[in-house]
Order: sequence, then structure tokens, then C-alpha cells
Amino acid sequence: MTFPEQPLRILHLSDTHLSAPGVLHHGAVDTLEATRRVLDACAALPSPDVVVVSGDVSDDGSPESYAAARDIVGGWARARGARVVLAAGNHDQRGPFRRVLGDGHLGVAAGGVEGSAGGGRPALGQDGGGRAAAPAGGGTAPAEDDPVDATSWVGGRRLVTLDSSVPGAGYGRLDASQLDRLRDELRTPAPGGTVLVVHHPPLPPVTRLHGVLRLRGLDELAAVLAGSDVRVILSGHYHHAMSGVFAGRPVVVAPGVANRTDTLVRPGAERAVRGSGAALVELGADGSLHATFHVAPDPDEGREVFFYDADAVERIAAAAGPPAED
Repeated sequence: MTFPEQPLRILHLSDTHLSAPGVLHHGAVDTLEATRRVLDACAALPSPDVVVVSGDVSDDGSPESYAAARDIVGGWARARGARVVLAAGNHDQRGPFRRVLGDGHLGVAAGGVEGSAGGGRPALGQDGGGRAAAPAGGGTAPAEDDPVDATSWVGGRRLVTLDSSVPGAGYGRLDASQLDRLRDELRTPAPGGTVLVVHHPPLPPVTRLHGVLRLRGLDELAAVLAGSDVRVILSGHYHHAMSGVFAGRPVVVAPGVANRTDTLVRPGAERAVRGSGAALVELGADGSLHATFHVAPDPDEGREVFFYDADAVERIAAAAGPPAED
């Protein structure tokens, strides 16, 4: 592979869990303020080329929450000349997401051509206009409840977002049609390789609840990635920093913005505390990859946001997990 002359720097956020103004996440966290606080802290880092939010952009699925993501994240990125790519997660609602954010790739070129605001996409700070963006290769725009998948290009790199959400559930899965489209997309290598963004990480979880709500169908995804130019997978969902390798590809899991999972909670329980962060991922011109994790200052760092005992976890797992045969 011949790599572009310049590296690509990605500020990777996840799990902002934004809501309409005045609504607190779990009655404890102002996620609008938490998102601003993370971005303010990240102003000390080298300016990124792209800001990626890898799912659970919204907590309540309201149009106001997606407008806040567009305005807060988009405004911060625009001031630094960066693009914005947002993926859908299990808390997101596809209809409102599309109506405000289009396909989530704001001001980024579609269809393999470098440039700005391609494919009918909203520019940074502009509303999606109530339209779902047409597929990069042309054709009919997706239905409102179809997975929010998209492809765009920045600096010779292809950015692909895949919607791993299962409507009405908390676990993740990529359906056969999504995998077929990804396989077709990856048949043509990108000059600088592909960045794949999927909310549910293809890595083993730490807690019991995340184990139930993990990404399913890993063998099928691995088969699609085999021999492809995917250089890194960016994910969220677990609300704590994590890295690993899946199908020979590095995986970077960003810490959550809304809260931080207590990975030392007693087995079977689930606990989250105040804490927010981000990852900075750099794809080098020489093919290298570096990722660093950064914690945003929070005066209430470590204060409990929620605690579920083992019985509560099992009730949530039964309601939000996959069918028993899965």
C-alpha cells in the first residue's frame, strides 16, 4: 500500500449521551456540559483532521440532542478546520439522527472524491434538512429506519461508519446486507487505507452487562475484513478506554463522555462514575498507528452515577440482550 504523505489525526469521542436541554443523564450528569468540557480539554492536543463520535450520540433520541451534537462538536471542529464523523449506537434513534445529521458525515466528501460537503450532506453547523443522504455510489436514499451506514474520504483515507444497533435492544449486530455492502466497499483499496467506525467493539467485554450487550457475529465480520485495507477500528459502548486486536486490525475503544464504567466493580454488578475522556489516534504516513487516551478534568470525578446489583443486571440483560438462542 502506498500511503499519503501526511498523517491523519483523529480525535475520537464516544457515548456523549446527549439529551434535550435540562435533562440529566441518570439524573446526575449534564452531558452537554460534559461534552464541552472534554472538547475544551482536548484543545491542548494537536489539532485533529477529523473528530469521530463512535455512537450513542444521543441518550433520548430527541432532535434537540442531535442538534446539540452538531453545534457543539461541529463548532469545535470547524474552528480547527476539522471534519466530523458521527456513528449511530444502541441509544440512538435512526429517524431523528438522519433528520438532523444526515448520514453523520458532516462536511466530508462522499464517493471517493476529496472535497467538502459532498453527497448532499450538511456542512458543519448546518441542519440535515430532514433528508437522509443518498448512498455514496448514488441510488435511492435509505429509509428512515434503515441502518445509518456511510462512507466518506479525508486525506486519502476512507472513513466507513457502520450502524451496529439493533432497534429496541442494547446488544450489537451487523446484518448480512451491511456486511455485503462493506465487502463491496473494501474491494477497492483506499490510498491510505480505511478507518472503520462501529459503536459496539469487536473486543471481549469486562463486565457482565457489557458481555450480554456485546457485538454479535464476529466471525462474519472477521471474514469481511480478511485481506482488506482496514487499518483501525474505532468503537465505544464500554465507557472505558480499551485497545486490542481483532482480525489482525487494531481496535481503539474511546472512554465515554457521559460517564466511566467502574471496571473493578464486583462480579455480576454494573457501576458507573463521573469521568470523561477521549482518544487521539494518528495514522502515520508510514503506515504506523498511535493512540493515546486523555482524561478531561471533572470536579466530581469518581462520584457514583449509577449502581446495578447482579439481580438488576440480569433484568436489564433479559430486556436488552439478544434472544436466548443468540
